[in-house]
Amino acid sequence: MSQLKDQTTRQLYQGRIELNSKKLHSTCNLDEHAAQIEKAVKEALQAIVTLKKTPKTPWISDQTLDLADKKRKAKQIKHLSVDNIKEYKNLCNKVKHSARQDKEKWIQD
Repeated sequence: MSQLKDQTTRQLYQGRIELNSKKLHSTCNLDEHAAQIEKAVKEALQAIVTLKKTPKTPWISDQTLDLADKKRKAKQIKHLSVDNIKEYKNLCNKVKHSARQDKEKWIQD
């Protein structure tokens, strides 16, 4: 959302919202109209603004964030088999190790 602070991105976003709002159909039902407006705003946001996952701590790298996402997915299916449990534990260790390396690198820099 910080991308909207950029003037050109903001103008593109406003233009896309205006374009989407022209496509709205007038309905008698207020709830349907509100849903159409919400859909138009979300479509404009997805088309213009790219969402990037940012770490809570400044030293976490993108590679560690990707490993954490894989770990979350593995956690959801770990109860299905023993191999999934092993994979989940392996990913947990990799995330911890990678985060420690990232922090050490950040401290040294």
